[in-house]
Amino acid sequence: MFLVVGDWGRMGSSSQMAAARLMEQVAMCAKPQFIISTGDNFYPHGISAQDDPQIKASFTDVYLKSASLKSVS
Repeated sequence: MFLVVGDWGRMGSSSQMAAARLMEQVAMCAKPQFIISTGDNFYPHGISAQDDPQIKASFTDVYLKSASLKSVS
């Protein structure tokens, strides 16, 4: 079992957080082996470096808060 996410939103918007909560609930029950990101995630101009602040604000702080998502390989 795996999850797929794409065009995931920005900066922890309410709709992005709602999607993350649903992913967390599914991951708690289904124990996915991996998550596929289809892209279109950092816009309007992408990221500038590996430590770009958008990564923390739009990904880490949203999807890696949950132990059930954080533990996926």
